[in-house]
Amino acid sequence: MKLLTRLVFVFFITTAAHAQFDERFYFPVKEWKSLDGVTHEEVTLPHDSVSLSAIFLKPAGKPKGTILFLHGAGGNVTSYCIYHEAAGGTWLPGIHDRFPRLW
Repeated sequence: MKLLTRLVFVFFITTAAHAQFDERFYFPVKEWKSLDGVTHEEVTLPHDSVSLSAIFLKPAGKPKGTILFLHGAGGNVTSYCIYHEAAGGTWLPGIHDRFPRLW
């Protein structure tokens, strides 16, 4: 019984170690689909040292309003989920040390 337990333990350790070195574990191969036929808008926000790029996909149906809510590290974003449900879309970027004086 001890031998079986040790073999199972070694098997799991070996499998876990092999998965950590397998590049497909963290970076799976995906084919990018083109945005042909999808209405979208590309937006770039330039700054002195950083340029933020984004793509907004526009739905085919009746457009809903989108709330742009910029929060710092101290706010509670979960209290604003009611706005997301009512408006249909909310963009919640976090402003912190990676982008100093961005806004």
